[in-house]
Amino acid sequence: CAAGHRAELLRFPERSTEIGKLLSSYLEKKSEVEDHSVHLLFSANRWEQVQALTVLFSSCLPPWGQMVDASKSIEDVHKEIHALCVYTIQAAAQRPLGELWK
Repeated sequence: CAAGHRAELLRFPERSTEIGKLLSSYLEKKSEVEDHSVHLLFSANRWEQVQALTVLFSSCLPPWGQMVDASKSIEDVHKEIHALCVYTIQAAAQRPLGELWK
């Protein structure tokens, strides 16, 4: 990116997997799938990518959340978000990747 940080483009659904191909067919209206099943397929499609995502996110874990005052001007909101992003990237680079559950 412009700030010199490495970035990876991710797309979901990831259409190269078997589940992704099913989703692609559904999204292109070439097949019909029950809504609840589609929801599960989208979830499964993300789980297929868990190892790759773990590697990508291992050095960039964000804090649990930040508040941004959206009543400010667009420029000021942008500056605030940018500052939070820079801080978050620097802080996350110092932390190991944790696990949500074991």
